[in-house]
Amino acid sequence: LAILRQGEYKRKWVMNDYKFDDPYSNVFDDRRVDAWESKARDLLKETYEANGWILPSELHSTDWKRTKWDDDDDDQPII
Repeated sequence: LAILRQGEYKRKWVMNDYKFDDPYSNVFDDRRVDAWESKARDLLKETYEANGWILPSELHSTDWKRTKWDDDDDDQPII
């Protein structure tokens, strides 16, 4: 999505820089892109949860070891 947004920004810049009329100046719909991104994130989250996978955002969380992912005793010190 970043490439899509950058492409639109650069397209507008080129059209403006070369003084061309932009027939598509108001066609790009940020709300549709935002809605698609939200749905894609929801699908990704549902897929990860359905398969029991850890989301990348959960890997960096400070409390993920104390939740459903802490089902073993490998964090206990070896004596």
